[in-house]
Amino acid sequence: MKRFIRKLQRWIRRESLTFQPQKVTPEVLWQIIQMREPLGLFYAREASHLYVGVDNGTGDAWTEDFRSLRRCKRWLLNPNLNAEGEEL
Repeated sequence: MKRFIRKLQRWIRRESLTFQPQKVTPEVLWQIIQMREPLGLFYAREASHLYVGVDNGTGDAWTEDFRSLRRCKRWLLNPNLNAEGEEL
């Protein structure tokens, strides 16, 4: 498992030095939620056609479900929004 996390962290650093939402598989997203690593912003499309966003920028793995990718990314990039897109 540690090898997997290190490989994923290298890939994320290579993709972007800033936290931009990264698309991952539902399985990888589950691992990120469980392990709280690596840090970053992630999303995946579930079989139920919902998008799951995970803000793991601080290692807390905040998670929300969305019906659209646009809303998911918007929430990931703006921590002051709730899942409905309203200001907190």
